[in-house]
Amino acid sequence: TRPNDGKRSEVYGGGTYGWNMSSADLGKIICERLRDKSDEPIELPMQSKGEVFTHGMQDWGPRFVDVDLGEQYVRMFDESSNVIMESECVSGNMSEGNDTVTGVFYLEDKQSPAVLIGLDNDGDGLPDYETDVQYWMPFYGGYGIHDALWRNSFGGDAFQYDGSHGCVNLPYYAAEILYGLIKVGDTVVVHW
Repeated sequence: TRPNDGKRSEVYGGGTYGWNMSSADLGKIICERLRDKSDEPIELPMQSKGEVFTHGMQDWGPRFVDVDLGEQYVRMFDESSNVIMESECVSGNMSEGNDTVTGVFYLEDKQSPAVLIGLDNDGDGLPDYETDVQYWMPFYGGYGIHDALWRNSFGGDAFQYDGSHGCVNLPYYAAEILYGLIKVGDTVVVHW
């Protein structure tokens, strides 16, 4: 449930955020306990944890970035659930099969400036694109939020025919503001 307007969304697609147990570490602990013939309880070793534990409900805190693909709109909420940044966006070009991934993620990094290098989908041995951006905020591998100086407009239905390669494009000023606010590790929720 989005704090500012109460919009409820189901978030599909997984993501990198949440409760992820370290199987390798658990295996080591179990071997040690068996070797030592210990019956002490085991605390599950976690690679990452959500902020709170809930059953099927939001487990991230009030500070997060909401990317609403249906609205083509990005909002960042602070620790008090106030909107501290908002902007129209353009997401992945659906007609080309470049949909933006959905799910709940951690912001992986921040880079300014950056060069975004595409895959070689046309098979000519060269990346399909190399694009300079000033504000790069990746949340899932090659998917991220960034400025897009080549765009004249944002929002609406442009993503259906003139969308990105899967990233979330923002106007320069909005990307600059978000870059100044967002921290590595912040939650990014991408949904319809």
